[in-house]
Amino acid sequence: MRALQPTNLNAGLARAPIHHPLPSSVASRTRAIVASTSGRPDDDEATASVAPVRLQRFSRDQAVDSNLLRAASYLRAYSFGTYPEDRSEYAKRAHLLICATDALEQMEAGLGVASGADEPEREPEREREREEPNAFNSSSNLAFFPVVATLTRGEIGSVVHEVESIIAGGVHVHVPNVDPELTAYVCGTLDVTIGNKLPSEELVGRQGTREDRAYLSNVCVLAPLRKRGIAQTIIEGACAYAGEMGVRNMYVHVVEDNVPARKLYEEKCGFEVEAVESANEARLLNRARRLLLYRPLS
Repeated sequence: MRALQPTNLNAGLARAPIHHPLPSSVASRTRAIVASTSGRPDDDEATASVAPVRLQRFSRDQAVDSNLLRAASYLRAYSFGTYPEDRSEYAKRAHLLICATDALEQMEAGLGVASGADEPEREPEREREREEPNAFNSSSNLAFFPVVATLTRGEIGSVVHEVESIIAGGVHVHVPNVDPELTAYVCGTLDVTIGNKLPSEELVGRQGTREDRAYLSNVCVLAPLRKRGIAQTIIEGACAYAGEMGVRNMYVHVVEDNVPARKLYEEKCGFEVEAVESANEARLLNRARRLLLYRPLS
């Protein structure tokens, strides 16, 4: 497997090489999407405008920016992790590091690169978990790619101090630069898996075949930067890129009572409900009932 390629931290973000930029046809559509959603919230609350984000898609056949991928893994750990209030600050940071390491290893596995994570000590049970098949080495899936969105410090605007406070708390969602104004901040990320289904998933799409069916997952935006159209921009960019790869049927799972997420997918991104998890299945798995949303890609 290929080793991760380190980022040149002495180069400005605008001058840094983008290893796998969006194709021109996709990039032009993404710019239009950014323009149309700039200043529009993900719900009814008004918000300030946002500068066009930079979208980067990682792939197996390109060198991988290890620092950017690691920053994305911290965003996922921070967005999806839960940290009890009675834990010490040290315990919270240790747990965050473990979650970020797991997220990084999953992305690296999907991209077929050697692990670059600074691995904390793990219990034997966690070691066995790592050896089990996952979404990205499943024979039912054909391709996997993360999409990462970044902004510079100046583009973040008035909430920059909130973002830097999160980073100071150990959530390293940035790629430092000698010029602080050109530091890249990961503001959002998601995964696209092309294939039959996501692993251990019973809600499976009915449209198309594994060659032209894909699933969005791990969609997240850094908390202070929400309600600025970033999630829609990443989703539309990912759909456009997947379309360039032959995907014609895009799916995403969402919790039934997650109103903001459903509004984003259904009203802003054109998804429709295709399947509903049974109440018995949700109860058996001790989780909220979920929906499978579908969108055809032209």
